[in-house]
Amino acid sequence: MSLNNNALSFVFVDPSHQISRQRPLELTDKTSSSEAVISSLCQLEAEIPSLCQLVSQLTDKMSSLETKISQLTFLAFLPEL
Repeated sequence: MSLNNNALSFVFVDPSHQISRQRPLELTDKTSSSEAVISSLCQLEAEIPSLCQLVSQLTDKMSSLETKISQLTFLAFLPEL
């Protein structure tokens, strides 16, 4: 922490070794933004089971349609009696 223009600022070193100075208000904004992103990710994570179930249902329907198409193709090539 250092004094800069009569206001507090925090000094950070990121993984690329770049130094940045940020005031508490900037940190609060970034924290709020990060919390919003985390909240969105949690909501998406909660939807994963229902999406997996939907994919499973659609896969079953596709399999059923493939079976019907195969049967119809077979019937289409039967000689007429």
